[in-house]
Amino acid sequence: VSRKFTSAVLLLGANQRLHSFGLEFFGHSTLPKAAEGLTSETKIGATFITRYDQSRSAVGAVAGFGDFVLAHRDQILHSWIAAVDKNPSISASDNLTYTQLLDHLPELCTELAALLKQPNAKGIKREARQDARAHGWKRWRQGYKLEELIREICLIRRNFVDTWLKTFAAEERCLDFDAQNAARRVVESFFDNVI
Repeated sequence: VSRKFTSAVLLLGANQRLHSFGLEFFGHSTLPKAAEGLTSETKIGATFITRYDQSRSAVGAVAGFGDFVLAHRDQILHSWIAAVDKNPSISASDNLTYTQLLDHLPELCTELAALLKQPNAKGIKREARQDARAHGWKRWRQGYKLEELIREICLIRRNFVDTWLKTFAAEERCLDFDAQNAARRVVESFFDNVI
């Protein structure tokens, strides 16, 4: 069987059925109404394994997160600047104005939102790489050392995941475990490419 299964496991029910985020082992599945039509079942020996196909709902939830990012772009940018400005490891930022710190971050935020809406869009990835290069060049001209630029991007990524992904997940019930992981992968890949 070539299926990818998650490792987090919960024991549920008096008959000790083993559930693993979207999987059910040992017996018949009692699927929630929302999961009807979104499952596949595999028989291994006498055991049936049911997998909930949450990819459709995860894609929609991640796209919704992209809309959320666009709607909150100014607040996100402000929190990014605050995170960088507070960090003593980026001494070059002490000599910059808010506008200078902002630099190409609005474009990067917009491109991240677009990528969350369309994770496989090559054009968006190409634009993000171009803006990341321009941002790096500008920071170098502003006196940043390479390690300060890398730290800046890492702080922004951490702030984005810890603050904004969590905020959206708390506000929107559609961002389940799978969707949060899918969104996190898109965000991490985006910022890895920025660096």
